[in-house]
Amino acid sequence: MESSSVISWLGASYLIATALIQPLCGQLSDIYTRRCCFFVGSLAFLLGNVACTIAPSLVVLLAGRALSGVGGGILTIMPTIILTDITSQKERGLWQGMNNIVFGLGHGMGGTFGGLMAHYWSWRTAFLSLAFPTVLLAIGTTVIPEPAKSSHPDR
Repeated sequence: MESSSVISWLGASYLIATALIQPLCGQLSDIYTRRCCFFVGSLAFLLGNVACTIAPSLVVLLAGRALSGVGGGILTIMPTIILTDITSQKERGLWQGMNNIVFGLGHGMGGTFGGLMAHYWSWRTAFLSLAFPTVLLAIGTTVIPEPAKSSHPDR
């Protein structure tokens, strides 16, 4: 495979997995709880990035990107679902805006940070650097509140 083709598949495998999992998250989090889905997303993101870090082949690297895409897709949509549960309609816009700021900063700085790590060390360190924050995120799932059955009649 040519280098540009490989690079495009590395990005595409993540994005395809993200796009496939996100529409399922609402229903899955209703069945298995918000906390469980957030934890599974953290775990998938962690394992996918660890697989990318130690990938001995292109196939493993692509599979790791896809798995981290599943996790990333869950972690991207679950805050919106959780914020809908725990905020009133009046305050929801503020909190969604705050969530979007954090999301934008993470995506904006992540590529730069990963590029610097790849330049000064190895491309593998860009994936490895995500392990510790993702473990903290998984631990943080213990404080996610579960919604009451009809917590917001104004939805």
